[in-house]
Order: sequence, then C-alpha cells, then structure tokens
Amino acid sequence: MISILIVDDNIDKIRAILNVILTKTVVTREQIFTAHCTSQAIAILKTVKIDLLILDMQIAKHLDTTPDPAGGLALLDEIYQIRKIAKPHAVLAITEHDQVYLDNNEVLRNKGLVLSKYDAASQNWVSQLEETINRTVASKDGNYPVQNIDYDYDVAIITALHKTELESILAFGVWEEVVKDNDPNTIYHIGEFAGATRPIRVVAAAAQQMGMPASSALTMKTIMHFKPRYVFMAGITAGCKGTTEYGDIIVAECSWDSGAGKIKTVRKETVFEPDPRQIPISSDLIARFKVLEMGTAVLSEIHESWGSDKPETPPKLHVGPLACGASVLQDKVTLNQIKKQSRKLLGFEMEAYGVYFAASNAPEPKPKFCAIKSVCDFGDVKKVDKFQKYAAYTSARFLHFFITTYLNY
Repeated sequence: MISILIVDDNIDKIRAILNVILTKTVVTREQIFTAHCTSQAIAILKTVKIDLLILDMQIAKHLDTTPDPAGGLALLDEIYQIRKIAKPHAVLAITEHDQVYLDNNEVLRNKGLVLSKYDAASQNWVSQLEETINRTVASKDGNYPVQNIDYDYDVAIITALHKTELESILAFGVWEEVVKDNDPNTIYHIGEFAGATRPIRVVAAAAQQMGMPASSALTMKTIMHFKPRYVFMAGITAGCKGTTEYGDIIVAECSWDSGAGKIKTVRKETVFEPDPRQIPISSDLIARFKVLEMGTAVLSEIHESWGSDKPETPPKLHVGPLACGASVLQDKVTLNQIKKQSRKLLGFEMEAYGVYFAASNAPEPKPKFCAIKSVCDFGDVKKVDKFQKYAAYTSARFLHFFITTYLNY
C-alpha cells in the first residue's frame, strides 16, 4: 500500500488527478492526501509517511499568499533539509504554466525528477501520472493486493446527550429513525450528507446516559450494527482556561481515563498514583486536522451563522490531549491534578475515552475514530450553561464540514 500527497491550489486539477488515480491505478482514496500550499504540505509530511509526492511547481507558501513560480522547488529543498520529514519515495512535478515548465524542466531533470505538463485536453500527463504511480507501487511492493474491507456506512456519530448534542447533529439533513430487533433500547438515526463525489452514509445515536461505560457500549453496538468506516464523537466539553475559550473546538488527538491508577496510603495520607494509558487517533486524521488548525475561514462562518448568545470572537481549532473522567468536573484543584497527567491538556469530559476504547478494540473492519468537542465551560466553580448550545453547534457544524470536505471514502 502506498500513500500519495497532492500539493496543488487548482481544485479542478486536483479533481482531474484524483480521477486518474482512482480509475486507472490500485490506489484508493483513503491513501491520498491533499494540500493547497507548501506549509500545509510540510504539516502533512511531518505526520504521515508519503510514498509519492505530486507537486505543483507554482504554489504559495501559505493559503493567504500569492502562488510562487519557484514555490515547488522551494518545497523540495525544504523537504530534504528537515530531518523530521520522511522523504517521499518518488516525486512527480506538474504544471499547467508554459513559462514555469520552461524554467523548471531542466532543473528537475538534473535532480532525476520528471516535470509533467498539465493540459486538460491532453492525455500525456495522464500516462506519466499512471506510470509513476505503478512504478512506485511496484518498487515498494512487487505483490500489491488490495484488501476490500467491507464497511457498510461511511460515518457513525456518537453523542453523550440527545438534547442539544444529538439535536445539533440532526439539524443537518433528513433522517430516518431505526430500531434494531435485537437492540430495542437504542434509536439510531440514518441519513446522508452531501459529499463531493457521492452521498455520505451516516448513522447517529445518543447514549442513554453520560459517562464512559454508556459511550463505550453505544459505540461498540453501532460498530457491530452498521460497520462504519469512521466513528466520531461530537458535543461539549470543559476546556482548560487560558488555553481555550468558549466555543473553541477541541480535536482529541488522544484520550485516557484520568481516574485510572492506584490509591494507597503514604504516611497516613491517601495518595493517588495515576496510570494514564492514552489511546491516540490515526496519524492520517491528525495530519488533516493539523492542516485545519493552521486556520480556516469556516470557523468564522460557523460563528457568524449562530444567531443566539455567543462569544465575541470566532472559535479556534485545537488539536491535542483530552482527558476523560467518571464525573462532572466543577473543581479547579482536581482539574490542576489532571493537568499533571499531560502538560498540553486541552480539556476534560466524560465520554471520549469510552468511544476510543470501544473503536480500537472492535472486530474487523475496525473504524478510525475521533472526538471533536467544543468548550462550554472550564470545569471550575464558575461553571455555567450559557454557551452550551453554542458549543454543541460549533462542534456539530465543524464535524459536518470535516466529514463532507476532508475525509476519504
């Protein structure tokens, strides 16, 4: 199996490249990453081992800067200077600009690289792309069987509460209520999101109560019933004050049970020794969220579209640790103790670890999983419910955006 990174700012060209890859090679969409500027590309390359880099030669360094005719060459130089980046096995440069082609063709040839001239009306670049991919596949693994994993649904969405949290998810699209004959205690909601190339099949459900056991049980049942490719948890969370603000969106890069450990007596005092066993999300999901963490206009759009009580500024996206505990937290001292378990802690809630444990221990085909929760309070004595609906909305709206825009199916 190989992974491909397409670095290009031309959406039509990206679609054309994807069409060639998916129709003419054995590579699946799940193995393909995209970046629209060189800074996004670097973020992905630091996280994911890329086998083939398809690089537009005229590319901007950042999303808000002008495309640079020398941007592709600059990215190549940067890739080979940064030690933390695993170097791509192969590179195919591409451009639709005549002058850029003339300026770079010989330079790249001297580096042992191919520069392909893109033209929507020509098949030459198609043949070069197909040949490069097949050669990369063959050089990495001469015998390249593709396993067809039998997923039934694209996405499952789990929430801890029906009111506010699940309601925010169900605001997107039309849903049908389903009750399984062997599972009469849970109502599942079946619907579709509009994807870029086809409808995305989604199932959503709320746990019967808050907490890790309930979320874990619901997650496992949902996986067994519907075989989703991805499992997401949406909803609200307590955030770490000073690091997050009301409505900020936390992507739980990892989660653990903050109450796991040993309680013992030392010099007649009760002492708790934590034993945090973190479960991380997959590296390809982290790479996609890290790109979005660098900034996206959708967060301002989400903020503007909410018509009720909300903070003055749009939410920010944070990717990092999210702790999980057995009780609602409204105590600064306890939160400070939990922060010692992870110095980069972003927040604290009651369900994510249950979802992570169930999904990571599910039978094949295993789904990828992630919790995306928004800050509604800070787990202290000033805990209020003023921004709960806003936080549930920002979580649901961002998750819908991510599912329909950035995921591979």
